[in-house]
Amino acid sequence: MAYSRAWSPYYRGQLIKGRLSIQPGPGLHGLTATYSETLPTGPLQLGGPVMPAKRALYLHLKDVGGDGQFFLCLFPQTQPVSALGGYMCGSAVIGPEAQPSLTRILLVRLRDAASDTGTWGGYLPAGASIAADLASLGIALERPEAVDRQLGEFLDAYGDDRAIQIPPGEFRAILDVFDRHWLHAG
Repeated sequence: MAYSRAWSPYYRGQLIKGRLSIQPGPGLHGLTATYSETLPTGPLQLGGPVMPAKRALYLHLKDVGGDGQFFLCLFPQTQPVSALGGYMCGSAVIGPEAQPSLTRILLVRLRDAASDTGTWGGYLPAGASIAADLASLGIALERPEAVDRQLGEFLDAYGDDRAIQIPPGEFRAILDVFDRHWLHAG
Protein backbone atom coordinates (compact mmCIF):
# COMPACT_ATOMS: atom_id res chain seq x y z
CA MET A 1 0.00 0.00 0.00
CA ALA A 2 1.15 3.53 -0.70
CA TYR A 3 -0.05 6.53 1.31
CA SER A 4 0.68 10.17 0.48
CA ARG A 5 -0.92 13.63 0.63
CA ALA A 6 -3.34 14.43 -2.19
CA TRP A 7 -2.05 16.88 -4.78
CA SER A 8 -5.44 17.74 -6.26
CA PRO A 9 -6.85 21.05 -4.97
CA TYR A 10 -10.25 19.32 -4.86
CA TYR A 11 -8.98 16.89 -2.20
CA ARG A 12 -6.77 19.31 -0.23
CA GLY A 13 -5.76 17.92 3.16
CA GLN A 14 -6.74 14.34 2.35
CA LEU A 15 -4.62 11.25 1.90
CA ILE A 16 -4.59 9.18 -1.24
CA LYS A 17 -3.94 5.48 -1.25
CA GLY A 18 -2.25 3.76 -4.14
CA ARG A 19 -0.42 0.57 -4.84
CA LEU A 20 3.22 0.09 -5.78
CA SER A 21 4.53 -3.25 -6.95
CA ILE A 22 8.13 -3.98 -7.79
CA GLN A 23 8.84 -6.94 -10.05
CA PRO A 24 11.79 -8.41 -11.91
CA GLY A 25 12.11 -6.75 -15.28
CA PRO A 26 14.46 -5.47 -17.95
CA GLY A 27 17.01 -2.76 -17.48
CA LEU A 28 20.25 -2.09 -15.71
CA HIS A 29 19.14 -3.33 -12.29
CA GLY A 30 16.47 -5.76 -13.48
CA LEU A 31 13.58 -4.24 -11.50
CA THR A 32 10.42 -2.54 -12.74
CA ALA A 33 7.81 -0.70 -10.66
CA THR A 34 4.12 -0.14 -11.30
CA TYR A 35 2.23 2.49 -9.32
CA SER A 36 -1.58 2.66 -9.46
CA GLU A 37 -4.28 4.91 -8.03
CA THR A 38 -8.02 4.91 -8.48
CA LEU A 39 -9.09 8.49 -9.20
CA PRO A 40 -12.61 9.87 -9.68
CA THR A 41 -11.66 10.32 -13.35
CA GLY A 42 -10.59 6.66 -13.68
CA PRO A 43 -7.59 4.50 -12.98
CA LEU A 44 -4.09 5.94 -13.16
CA GLN A 45 -1.17 3.61 -13.77
CA LEU A 46 2.47 4.55 -14.11
CA GLY A 47 5.45 2.29 -14.61
CA GLY A 48 9.18 2.43 -14.98
CA PRO A 49 12.58 1.33 -13.80
CA VAL A 50 13.72 0.94 -10.21
CA MET A 51 17.27 2.19 -9.71
CA PRO A 52 18.82 1.09 -6.43
CA ALA A 53 21.78 3.18 -5.28
CA LYS A 54 23.93 3.17 -2.19
CA ARG A 55 22.06 6.02 -0.48
CA ALA A 56 18.59 5.87 -2.05
CA LEU A 57 16.14 3.91 -4.17
CA TYR A 58 14.97 5.86 -7.24
CA LEU A 59 11.88 5.22 -9.37
CA HIS A 60 11.01 7.17 -12.53
CA LEU A 61 7.44 6.27 -13.39
CA LYS A 62 5.57 7.28 -16.56
CA ASP A 63 1.85 7.14 -17.25
CA VAL A 64 1.24 4.24 -19.62
CA GLY A 65 -1.79 6.00 -21.15
CA GLY A 66 -0.73 9.66 -21.04
CA ASP A 67 2.03 12.09 -20.28
CA GLY A 68 2.09 12.03 -16.46
CA GLN A 69 5.33 11.25 -14.67
CA PHE A 70 6.21 10.71 -11.02
CA PHE A 71 9.67 10.51 -9.52
CA LEU A 72 10.19 8.73 -6.19
CA CYS A 73 13.30 9.08 -4.07
CA LEU A 74 13.12 6.59 -1.21
CA PHE A 75 15.30 5.53 1.68
CA PRO A 76 17.30 2.45 0.65
CA GLN A 77 15.52 -0.79 1.46
CA THR A 78 16.48 -2.78 4.54
CA GLN A 79 15.53 -6.36 5.26
CA PRO A 80 12.77 -7.55 5.49
CA VAL A 81 11.55 -4.58 3.38
CA SER A 82 8.36 -4.19 5.41
CA ALA A 83 8.09 -0.50 4.50
CA LEU A 84 9.69 2.11 2.26
CA GLY A 85 9.43 5.86 2.60
CA GLY A 86 10.65 9.04 0.99
CA TYR A 87 9.43 11.66 -1.46
CA MET A 88 7.20 11.57 -4.52
CA CYS A 89 7.41 14.43 -7.02
CA GLY A 90 5.21 15.12 -10.02
CA SER A 91 2.30 17.24 -11.13
CA ALA A 92 -1.27 17.17 -9.86
CA VAL A 93 -3.37 14.95 -12.13
CA ILE A 94 -6.80 16.37 -11.22
CA GLY A 95 -6.91 20.16 -11.10
CA PRO A 96 -7.55 23.28 -13.14
CA GLU A 97 -3.84 24.09 -13.55
CA ALA A 98 -0.60 22.14 -13.67
CA GLN A 99 1.15 22.39 -10.32
CA PRO A 100 4.58 20.89 -9.67
CA SER A 101 4.03 18.96 -6.44
CA LEU A 102 6.03 17.17 -3.75
CA THR A 103 4.86 14.97 -0.91
CA ARG A 104 6.21 12.36 1.43
CA ILE A 105 5.13 8.83 0.63
CA LEU A 106 4.91 5.73 2.79
CA LEU A 107 4.84 2.28 1.21
CA VAL A 108 3.77 -0.64 3.40
CA ARG A 109 4.42 -4.17 2.16
CA LEU A 110 1.48 -6.56 2.22
CA ARG A 111 2.15 -10.23 2.94
CA ASP A 112 -0.45 -11.35 0.40
CA ALA A 113 -0.62 -8.87 -2.46
CA ALA A 114 -3.72 -10.59 -3.87
CA SER A 115 -5.66 -9.93 -0.65
CA ASP A 116 -6.17 -6.26 -1.47
CA THR A 117 -7.90 -6.77 -4.81
CA GLY A 118 -10.41 -4.01 -5.39
CA THR A 119 -9.47 -2.01 -2.27
CA TRP A 120 -6.14 -0.52 -3.20
CA GLY A 121 -6.74 2.99 -4.35
CA GLY A 122 -8.45 6.29 -4.00
CA TYR A 123 -8.83 9.26 -1.74
CA LEU A 124 -9.33 8.44 1.92
CA PRO A 125 -11.99 10.41 3.79
CA ALA A 126 -10.69 13.35 5.83
CA GLY A 127 -9.44 12.11 9.20
CA ALA A 128 -9.29 8.49 8.03
CA SER A 129 -7.17 6.06 10.03
CA ILE A 130 -4.26 4.53 8.12
CA ALA A 131 -4.00 1.88 10.87
CA ALA A 132 -7.66 0.92 10.32
CA ASP A 133 -7.14 0.84 6.55
CA LEU A 134 -4.11 -1.43 7.00
CA ALA A 135 -6.11 -3.64 9.40
CA SER A 136 -8.72 -4.11 6.66
CA LEU A 137 -5.87 -5.44 4.49
CA GLY A 138 -4.61 -7.90 7.11
CA ILE A 139 -2.03 -5.74 8.90
CA ALA A 140 -3.39 -5.32 12.43
CA LEU A 141 -0.97 -3.11 14.35
CA GLU A 142 -0.66 -2.72 18.11
CA ARG A 143 -1.73 0.69 19.45
CA PRO A 144 -3.42 1.92 16.24
CA GLU A 145 -3.95 5.45 17.61
CA ALA A 146 -0.21 5.82 18.25
CA VAL A 147 0.56 4.39 14.81
CA ASP A 148 -1.86 6.86 13.17
CA ARG A 149 -0.21 9.73 15.02
CA GLN A 150 3.29 8.58 13.98
CA LEU A 151 2.32 8.02 10.34
CA GLY A 152 0.43 11.32 10.23
CA GLU A 153 3.50 13.17 11.49
CA PHE A 154 5.66 11.43 8.88
CA LEU A 155 3.32 12.28 6.00
CA ASP A 156 2.58 15.80 7.27
CA ALA A 157 6.15 17.02 7.43
CA TYR A 158 5.21 20.65 6.81
CA GLY A 159 2.56 21.06 9.49
CA ASP A 160 -0.30 22.16 7.24
CA ASP A 161 -1.78 18.81 6.20
CA ARG A 162 -0.94 19.34 2.52
CA ALA A 163 1.56 18.49 -0.17
CA ILE A 164 4.10 21.13 -1.20
CA GLN A 165 2.93 22.92 -4.33
CA ILE A 166 3.96 26.00 -6.23
CA PRO A 167 0.96 28.26 -6.88
CA PRO A 168 0.88 28.93 -10.65
CA GLY A 169 0.16 32.65 -10.10
CA GLU A 170 3.25 33.00 -7.92
CA PHE A 171 5.44 31.54 -10.66
CA ARG A 172 3.74 33.61 -13.38
CA ALA A 173 4.66 36.77 -11.43
CA ILE A 174 8.31 35.72 -11.56
CA LEU A 175 8.04 34.95 -15.26
CA ASP A 176 6.60 38.42 -15.81
CA VAL A 177 9.74 40.00 -14.30
CA PHE A 178 12.21 37.96 -16.33
CA ASP A 179 10.17 37.84 -19.56
CA ARG A 180 9.98 41.65 -19.63
CA HIS A 181 13.73 41.90 -19.01
CA TRP A 182 14.56 39.32 -21.65
CA LEU A 183 12.22 40.78 -24.28
CA HIS A 184 13.45 44.36 -23.78
CA ALA A 185 17.15 43.60 -23.41
CA GLY A 186 17.68 42.66 -27.04
